[in-house]
Formats: sequence, C-alpha cells, structure tokens
Amino acid sequence: MNSAVIAGISHKGGTGRSVTLANLAFHLHRNHFANVCIVDLDLASPTMGAIFKVEELRKGIETPATRGNPKSTHDILLQRPASIDQAFFDLRSKIDKGVSPYINKAKKFSIIPGRAGTGDWKDKHEHLMSRLTTFLRKLRASNYDFILLDVRSGISDVFEALDDEATALIDMFLVHTRWTPQHLSGLQALLESNIFTNLGGAKERVGIVRTAYISPTSATAKRVDGALQDQLHDISWSGGTLRNENNAFIGTIPMAERLQWEEAILPPPSETDTHADTYHAFEELASKLASRLRG
Repeated sequence: MNSAVIAGISHKGGTGRSVTLANLAFHLHRNHFANVCIVDLDLASPTMGAIFKVEELRKGIETPATRGNPKSTHDILLQRPASIDQAFFDLRSKIDKGVSPYINKAKKFSIIPGRAGTGDWKDKHEHLMSRLTTFLRKLRASNYDFILLDVRSGISDVFEALDDEATALIDMFLVHTRWTPQHLSGLQALLESNIFTNLGGAKERVGIVRTAYISPTSATAKRVDGALQDQLHDISWSGGTLRNENNAFIGTIPMAERLQWEEAILPPPSETDTHADTYHAFEELASKLASRLRG
C-alpha cells in the first residue's frame, strides 16, 4: 500500500501551518500506531527541526551532502538521486524530552529536513516540476503510513511546481488559515488558484483548517473590549458561506497561549494545563485524517 501524502499549505505566513502539521504527525504516530514522516518543503526557511527541538536541525540540516547521498529536501530536488533513504532523519531518539515518553519506539517517526542557509529555489530550475514529481513518487513508495509535506506559504517555488502530475500524487491538501478578514480574503484567492480549480470532482481532497481560533464565548474573548467582541462574532460566522461553497471545512484549532511564544509539540495535558482544548483539537483532526485516508 502506498503512503498517504498530506500537503499542508497556506496563503501567507503566520497561520500556524508548520506547528499544526508537526502536532498532527505526533498524533498520527502516537494514537494511530503509524509510521510517519514529515517533509520540510519550506526551502527558504526550514522550521520543522526547531518545532521538534532537534538541536542539529534547528535551522535546517548542515551536514554536507554527497552525490547520491542526500540529507535534505533541497539536496533531493537538486540531485534527483536514485534513493532518498539517506535523507530520512529518525526523530525518536532526538525529539524534545517533553514528548519523548509518548513516542512509539516500535514505529518509525522521521523527518526529511530542509537545508540551512539555502533560500528558495533561486535559479527557477526548469526541471523542478519533474524533480518534485519524482520525489513525491518515491515518498509514496516509502515504507510509511503517512507523509506530511510542509509547503512554504504563499507563492513559493515548490507551490508553483505542483503541476497536475504532482497534484495527483497528493491525497489530501490541508489549507491553513487564521480567522481574520485579511486571512479569509487570502484564503479565498488561494482556493481559486489553478491547483484547486483543476481538482474538479476531487475537491474532497481539500480540507480547510481554522487555526489559532478565539471563540467569541471564550474567556480570552471576554477580556477584550466590546467593539472587538462584536468583530469576533462577525468573523466567527463569516466562514459559513466559505464552508458551504467549498464543502471543505475540516477542523478548528483553538488558540493556545503557549504556542504564541513557542512553536512546539504539545504533550498530553494535565488537568490544569491551559492548552488542553488545543491538544484535543489536534488529536481529533488527526483521527479525521486517519479515518478518511486509511479507513
């Protein structure tokens, strides 16, 4: 059976895309006993190593790559190697000690990191589309249950390289957005881009994730003034039309104050932890994805 490939995208930065994908990877691995790999395709600013608190990957991997021995997503796209096996970095013994007790050592939990200091695909290489497609084929054939792709926000080289052939190799697009007027406007534009309009009858492969959400009835909302409370109510309902038109709304991740100052994997909460709602939202979304893609 091929790996299920999930691509996390967003129309701009600051949506919580990377931290959401990292936490989903954790829950798919822990709760669904799955072999999981997360692939850092933010070539300009790889962040996954920092989220998992792997010191040697904090800014992307720096270990030199040799021909046929790639160590990062950037190396794979440059070299088009026969094998990508050397690029999988085992997270199980390196992950943040706060969550390491919850890792299933019997199942693979890996990352293909970005490379430090490379920037985006500066030369706009004419073969990037075919190389990305080849990379996706190798990922689908790897011995993992789930592959999660963290694709740089907005219009990036990797996003633009997702032609019809590459898109067909992705089982699910998770589109991340914050619930503000500015973000919703950008989200609508993204959903009208060629990638999504070309999906045609396969729009069930698109899921919109509402991130860093503040409920109008929450304690956080009650601390703001009346005008802002009214705006929160308006925004909370403004997604109704968007949701109905696209039939793609898949989940809400409540704002966790901890994640506003530290992007991290949230460990199972205690009774006094303020991030419990966010933790359980990640858990629920991971279950939806596992059910939809693996049954």
